[in-house]
Amino acid sequence: MEPILAAFSLEALLFPGAITEIVEAFTLGMDAIQAFIVGLIIGVIFTWFDLPIPVPSVLGGILAIWGVFIGWVITRALAGAL
Repeated sequence: MEPILAAFSLEALLFPGAITEIVEAFTLGMDAIQAFIVGLIIGVIFTWFDLPIPVPSVLGGILAIWGVFIGWVITRALAGAL
């Protein structure tokens, strides 16, 4: 963590909350990347053993999941929680 803080030392003096926001955004990004990698591994395992995938196998089902997520984001943004 020190290299990140050293790279933004001027910003840390001028905008103390900026470092926290950068680190939090990076951490959230890493969680998403890890979830994506786990999903890929699960997809490979299920396909390798000819098992049905544990997600909707049609575009409509996948779009429904995205719709729920986007609805959640919009509602949180309107409530000022994002």
